[in-house]
Amino acid sequence: MMSKKKEWIIGVISVIIVALLTAFGPRIVKYDLITLLNKHIRTDASIQQDIVGIRAVPDQVYTVYYKDTLIGRLQDKNDIEVMLEEVYNERYIEEFPNSQVSFDEDIHINQELSFLEYEDIDEEILDYLKKDDNFAIEVTKISLSNGAEFYVKNFDDFTVARDMYVLNFISAQEYSNIQNKIETAPLTEYGDKALNITIKETVDVSTGYASYDKILKNVDEVIYYLSYGYDTVPEYYTVQRYDTVEGVARQYGLQPEHIVMINPELESVNQILTPGSELNVTYYNSPLTIVVQKQRLYKEVVYPDKTQYVYDASIAEGQMTTIQKSKDGSADVMMLETYVNGVLIEEESSLISSKVTVAPQREIVRVGTKYIPGVGTGKFRWPVDNPKVTCRWYCYSGHRAIDMINRYKTYANVYAADRGVVSMNSYDSISGYYVRINHNNGFITHYGHLRSKSKLTVGAKIDKGDVIGTMGDTGQAYGVHVHFVIWKNGVRVNPCNYLGC
Repeated sequence: MMSKKKEWIIGVISVIIVALLTAFGPRIVKYDLITLLNKHIRTDASIQQDIVGIRAVPDQVYTVYYKDTLIGRLQDKNDIEVMLEEVYNERYIEEFPNSQVSFDEDIHINQELSFLEYEDIDEEILDYLKKDDNFAIEVTKISLSNGAEFYVKNFDDFTVARDMYVLNFISAQEYSNIQNKIETAPLTEYGDKALNITIKETVDVSTGYASYDKILKNVDEVIYYLSYGYDTVPEYYTVQRYDTVEGVARQYGLQPEHIVMINPELESVNQILTPGSELNVTYYNSPLTIVVQKQRLYKEVVYPDKTQYVYDASIAEGQMTTIQKSKDGSADVMMLETYVNGVLIEEESSLISSKVTVAPQREIVRVGTKYIPGVGTGKFRWPVDNPKVTCRWYCYSGHRAIDMINRYKTYANVYAADRGVVSMNSYDSISGYYVRINHNNGFITHYGHLRSKSKLTVGAKIDKGDVIGTMGDTGQAYGVHVHFVIWKNGVRVNPCNYLGC
């Protein structure tokens, strides 16, 4: 805009000129004075516009700005209205019927009083505005209670897109049941069902003006905006040989379920990926907050009490005979879970019920009177409670183990998978803090990324289910978890073959 100094100079000169005109009449205004004004009082306008006269009485002028830059001064503001109507009829009437065109937020037209008379360059100003295409179209404006605003060509596109976007987090049947307040039968099979879904933000609908490129013109464009906002650049990953959904998700800090949601061609987290294909790995940046409450019924392992040792002097020292084998039990557990934008909020999850369906059976072993435990059974328990495998055997190249978390507690206890003797309690840059147990029956197990060094001492004899530490993310870890390895006779084997995952 014109500097404050120049505006002050023009104001002072105008006052002097008015005084001279009052005292001596308009004859004082001569060519030399106008030339002087044009020479010394220039504005940084985009279009050159000369001063052609000085008025005795100030008159209205219309200054047109692009952001902070002066374009020029209009003589007749009606020319703007005529031009806008022409632009609408030429460019937008077919795509946006029964609408209007205005200028976008970068164009400002101010009405001012001025003693100076300017050259008429209305046509050049209008051509300049047309050339730069700084127009805004009257469309539906959607305002959310969190401050987000966007523009849609048709409001119906928004409602359709919103319902389709919600289906990323809930099935179509569940959504229909909730909308129509249809009560469904309680869960009797393992799985989950949505009980309720809410969108935190309230919606206000009004009319507004937006530039063409900011208007969401169809359902697909609205869905993309609801997923990522206006300015998110999508990120893609080219699938390599041996890649899995879990491995790709881990690499980009996403949940496997999230990868499935944003790639319609995927049906499940266990789907085999085709090398060379592309996966969308963009994290959601949605203006909407989708909250889903689910009821989940699952089978939980109930572990038996520790082995009962019956000491018998008739059995040779160090020998043992199994009287009763251990047997895991099971329980049907019902949880109430809360998901926000597809992510489980563990602190908002709660237990509804837990019913033992198969009672566990503890192991009973007859041993010599001097028997010392330290030999494993060869039958392993899960190293964590409420286990969820986050990275399976070879979920990425070279991963010969499984990673797991406690679904409902981040820094949870890690347990010995079987009886044995602590052979290592150490740290390295890959495993972080780790414990290794020799089960003295050909098996060795390894527990990596512990939160801190275990209190167990090397050589300590421990029982199945004894706490060996707390899961963490030390070493080379992507989030809190346990890296669980099993060796059998010196060869790494898939722990899932022994845990049943």
